[in-house]
Amino acid sequence: MTSPFALLLVTMDADPATLGRVLGVLRQRNLRVVSATITTEDDRGRSWLTVHVDLGPLTMNMACKALNRVVGVHRVIGADTTATGELAVGRELAVLTATASMELFSLLVTSGARHARLLSRTRDELTIELTGTSSEIDATLARIGSEAIRQLARSGPVLLRAQAARAARAPERARRHRTA
Repeated sequence: MTSPFALLLVTMDADPATLGRVLGVLRQRNLRVVSATITTEDDRGRSWLTVHVDLGPLTMNMACKALNRVVGVHRVIGADTTATGELAVGRELAVLTATASMELFSLLVTSGARHARLLSRTRDELTIELTGTSSEIDATLARIGSEAIRQLARSGPVLLRAQAARAARAPERARRHRTA
């Protein structure tokens, strides 16, 4: 990652003790947690914790290795890749209410965010949902301008393992090898 912030996805047991140990490891290494998002548990009793941490690319490997040694942690994935080569995708959600204008609507059509969707519209205001990376959302909000934004709520970054994208490419790779 080029920024000093990193996203880590931690698959762990769904109990408060494991969560405390994971956050304790980050605190012991003086890593500042910018945000943390935890999902509900699945049928196997696991939870997923997405942590937005203030660290550089060299210390990301150190943090992943330290978290993998924590009792109750099953897997740790960094934002770019892991030691096993798994890809991860980080996205953020923003919902805003802005003053309605034709310029704003045309800006949304050409915005840098991966997805901009109009949720509701009145004569005076628009409610808009933006999804994308943090930098894409920041750029779109800067283009909209603070004077046009009435209310803004952001989720913070969430990290997902890109297993589905890798599985979708597997049959294509197999076809290429057969034809070669």
